Amino acid sequence: MRLSLAVLCLALAAGLSCLTGYGQGYAGLLTLIVWFLALSVLPERGRQYVWNAMLWASMACAVLALVQLPWQDRPRGPFGSPNYLGAFAAVMVLAAWRQRQKSAALLNLAAVAMSQSRGALLAVGVGAAILVYRRARVWALAAIGVAAIGAGLLWRPEARLAVWATGLQIAAQRPLTGWGIGGVEPLAVIDQRLMMLDHFYSVPLDWLIATGVLGLAAGVWMAIESWRSGVAEDRAVLAAWIVAGLFLSAAWPTWLILFVLMADLVGRDKAHRAGVVDHHQPLLNGRVRALRPE
Repeated sequence: MRLSLAVLCLALAAGLSCLTGYGQGYAGLLTLIVWFLALSVLPERGRQYVWNAMLWASMACAVLALVQLPWQDRPRGPFGSPNYLGAFAAVMVLAAWRQRQKSAALLNLAAVAMSQSRGALLAVGVGAAILVYRRARVWALAAIGVAAIGAGLLWRPEARLAVWATGLQIAAQRPLTGWGIGGVEPLAVIDQRLMMLDHFYSVPLDWLIATGVLGLAAGVWMAIESWRSGVAEDRAVLAAWIVAGLFLSAAWPTWLILFVLMADLVGRDKAHRAGVVDHHQPLLNGRVRALRPE
């Protein structure tokens, strides 16, 4: 219930920003919200079909990247940027592991490596650390360390930091409700620095510019409720999305994955409230068996 309310607040904040600003991109967000509402009412088997379809799609993207490798230093798969490929694959690595699909996990891990995306490397490292933290904290710290070193070797901060600084300046001009989704584009006529910028390489910053503090707060609340609803494997997928989003624009691949994940968590909460036993939780099953009369 609280997760659905957070999504509603996000939609309201985005609508307010478009009404008070210059944005024309509200239809895309509405499409994602419709996806969320539709998926949240699906039965468990329906949500499983959606996850399986996304895993197959991610494997196809990884194979396409392999085909592109001889001609491109950084394959991009079907996306417009290798960073989008990396972000998509990073999230799907953890999703595949969650589904016990080792082939999909390995293919997506290869796609992350081919993309050479530092954000994707960090995302996989943080997600893996969350998966193993309770069982092996040393390995969890090692996963983060290896990912951080790999990302550091690829890091070229000058251009990205300049873009972030420009984005913060723009956000400061309309801090409460933002410029609206896509509302920065009209400013390019006035400010030449924005001629080549339709995003600012960071989901939180993009969202702050588009929807202001109100929208960013709703987005943070949405992520918190998703985190609270999930178990360790769900949280690993969500953490990968969050970390990858720190270095990417609020583009459709990462947003779609988050909405699918949240719909899955909403459905799981409903099942738990209805008293459905999760057979992947042996402790819970043991308690249920203990309560049954002999």
